[in-house]
Amino acid sequence: MFGTEQQLNPYSFTVSDPVLLALLATSGYTDIRYQKIYNAFTLPALALGLILNTAFFGFAGARSSAIGFLVGFGIFFLIYLWGGIGGGDVKLAGAIGAIAGYPFIVPALFYSILIGGAMALIELVWRKRLFRSLKNIFITVFTFFLPGTAAIPLDPAESLKVPYGFAIAAGTLWAWVEAHFFNRFLIL
Repeated sequence: MFGTEQQLNPYSFTVSDPVLLALLATSGYTDIRYQKIYNAFTLPALALGLILNTAFFGFAGARSSAIGFLVGFGIFFLIYLWGGIGGGDVKLAGAIGAIAGYPFIVPALFYSILIGGAMALIELVWRKRLFRSLKNIFITVFTFFLPGTAAIPLDPAESLKVPYGFAIAAGTLWAWVEAHFFNRFLIL
């Protein structure tokens, strides 16, 4: 099998799975405990994902890994540019894409965003800031789409901090369990 041109199947167990599960466990833990996702975990995992997928699946594995990285990193980089998540979250999504490949990264990101949104909503309700936040979102969107209206700057100190790395880890684990134990994805 080593070096042959096999198709990377998102529904089968692969040599990259232990790397993925270790990355999810460490990143989820460090994000909750220290509010940080360390490059010491994400960057080697990213490289290992590319290497393992290329070594065991040839060009198909390299392509799947590269596309997975670009999709994961790209989508979360856009969210990062809007100030929604940190740089560690972006690198984590890219590493997951490189390890698990495409199309696995699509439901993994979908579930990650779903869980992250639920976590943020629960936090807003818990802290009694839901309506103030909805008002801020409306004002931001309103001033963006109507030229000539002054944008009201939001205070970053008042921004809600959600451990999004944990949401990414949980969403990816959800997709992994679905793919490996139910041979399907809910959204594909």
